[in-house]
Amino acid sequence: MERLNAIIRDPFFIENLRKTNEREKERIFCRHGLDHLIDAARVLYILVLEDRLEVSRETAYTAAFLHDLGRWVEYDTGRDHAEASAELSERLLDEHGFKGTEKEIILLAIRGHRVKGAVGILTDAMYRADKLSRPCMNCLSISMCKRFSHGETAEIEY
Repeated sequence: MERLNAIIRDPFFIENLRKTNEREKERIFCRHGLDHLIDAARVLYILVLEDRLEVSRETAYTAAFLHDLGRWVEYDTGRDHAEASAELSERLLDEHGFKGTEKEIILLAIRGHRVKGAVGILTDAMYRADKLSRPCMNCLSISMCKRFSHGETAEIEY
């Protein structure tokens, strides 16, 4: 996990996380700060183990820690944050030794984390982890959340 720890100490990562935190300080819905990234990483790795995906723990954790890196871009421009996050993440991956197939697996997971069933060995698990990491059952804003406006219910998945 040495490379991931280097990423989360990187000033570029910290600045992008700060930008998202700043834009979400008044947000009534779930936020995309460090707590969410840690929760998503832990759930993602559980899914990797359960689904027997051939992905290292560091690869899974890195994808989860970077999947919302460009969330602030969506607030500022309306551009999809999954694509913005992948573009911003590429720099960090290159600088911290993620190359080849491993880098592509991470970038596919980031780009596809909002699309159920998107292509990529880690992508569907990243989509699920992003959703499962949220404590929706305890949310005071659930009645206004677009995720639940079409009849979906907040449940614990076993």
